[in-house]
Amino acid sequence: MPDHSIDASMRTVARLLEVSQTTIYRMVRAGVLPSFRFGRAIRVPLDAVEKLRRERLAEGYRPYRKRAAGRKLGP
Repeated sequence: MPDHSIDASMRTVARLLEVSQTTIYRMVRAGVLPSFRFGRAIRVPLDAVEKLRRERLAEGYRPYRKRAAGRKLGP
């Protein structure tokens, strides 16, 4: 039976996980995220992205969020 999973680009995966594209490339190289090449593009199955996202949220991971321009941190 063929696999009908939806795949995402590295940029899309980075946005979904709220990390940089460099971090996604490192995760792929380390084997944390499965991937495959489609021509020159590297694709990641969305099933794997959602699984990783659920695991990270269960561990209490909070992504770093940049503050808006002109806004001060603190009280």
